[in-house]
Amino acid sequence: MRNVYLDYSATTPVKEEVLKEMIPYFTEKFGNPSSLYDMGLESKEAVDKARQQVAALINADPSEIYFTAGGTEADNWAVFGTAEKFRAKGNHIITTKVEHHAMLHSCAYLEKEGYDQARIAKRTGLQPFVVRNYSAYGRKYRAEELEAIVQECVDTEEKVKTGRITDILSVELLLIKFSS
Repeated sequence: MRNVYLDYSATTPVKEEVLKEMIPYFTEKFGNPSSLYDMGLESKEAVDKARQQVAALINADPSEIYFTAGGTEADNWAVFGTAEKFRAKGNHIITTKVEHHAMLHSCAYLEKEGYDQARIAKRTGLQPFVVRNYSAYGRKYRAEELEAIVQECVDTEEKVKTGRITDILSVELLLIKFSS
């Protein structure tokens, strides 16, 4: 019987050409790229080359490209970095109850640090929609308003293969739209 893997949002197989390119760094050239010895410097050159390739692919500056060890590290960096960057605008976080635990734990930590967090979910057998009045962009939002805003982001299950829609940027943009 053949297994079918359906969690590509968590991990995917490595493409053969990528594996071929990486094998020397898994077996022989595995030096710490932050070190000053030859093997480390060779690894640093490879990381810098990869950074330039990714930047060229998405028309970015190489200084804008960061590599993380995995999804949890990237989630933490995104949540904590965004919270810090926008702290002067308020300490409000909007997230969903269907986020990955890495996101939820980061947001829970920020809540302990004084951030106000609204957790929202679509009424489809998930946890019921519960949120207290929420204030952002100089306007108070009732739970019903937030639900309508989020519903615009979560209508279409085709948006994400897992069926979960967690497009917080869209929620942010809709909050701005509804507050003007």
